[in-house]
Amino acid sequence: MTSVAQAIFRVVTEAATALFSLVGTRVWVGHAPRGGAGKFTNTVAAIVFTPLPVGKSHASGGYHRSVVEFKCYGGSTDILDAETVYRALWDQLQLKSGTFTGSTIINCTEVLAGNPQTEPETEYPVYIGQFEFEIEES
Repeated sequence: MTSVAQAIFRVVTEAATALFSLVGTRVWVGHAPRGGAGKFTNTVAAIVFTPLPVGKSHASGGYHRSVVEFKCYGGSTDILDAETVYRALWDQLQLKSGTFTGSTIINCTEVLAGNPQTEPETEYPVYIGQFEFEIEES
């Protein structure tokens, strides 16, 4: 996991928040676990985040500007549960700043509002949105 991904992970899994009470540390980069005993089955709330392709990011020295897509799972077949997770994510990220794991998040802003979808391969209801992060690595 890159230091930028680590900083985002630390913000999303920050303890004593509404988001942490919903997902805890069930936050993955790229995709949820797909096989074996730890396979994700949408029985508990979780988040998957994916930095978008290079065309959407900018890096200069230790400064990074990246757009990151978040998929929020509610742990049930009810889209409202996924929306609850997304709203807690929004509360946690919108205009967030601070230092996490040696990286400073200068700013975080929602750039594509969360919207309900059904994941084609699993048919799980998800809420998907995008946030832009401005991060400076120490």
